[in-house]
Amino acid sequence: MDKTKKISRFTPIGDLLDKLMENVGRSCGKGLLQVWDIWEIAAGPVIAQNAKPVALKEKLLMVHVADSSWMHELSFLKTEIIRNINGTLGDDLVENIRFTIGPV
Repeated sequence: MDKTKKISRFTPIGDLLDKLMENVGRSCGKGLLQVWDIWEIAAGPVIAQNAKPVALKEKLLMVHVADSSWMHELSFLKTEIIRNINGTLGDDLVENIRFTIGPV
């Protein structure tokens, strides 16, 4: 096989990102993607910098927080965050949130 005859085909980055998001959507669920899209609106910009949703399983949203002080603070705001998420999405997607310390 002659290497000079090998033709490489470039793929536009947009096509790759579309494919990646399609695969991510299948693996983590449409609901989590919806929460990611509105997280900063629902949680607020300061909270969004210190806490990130990582999983959604049967209406339980798992959220990583920066440290124990954020975990404690957000435990008091849990009901309000759930209400904001569901209100923004117009769907009762989240019934509970579990906060754990993890990468933000």
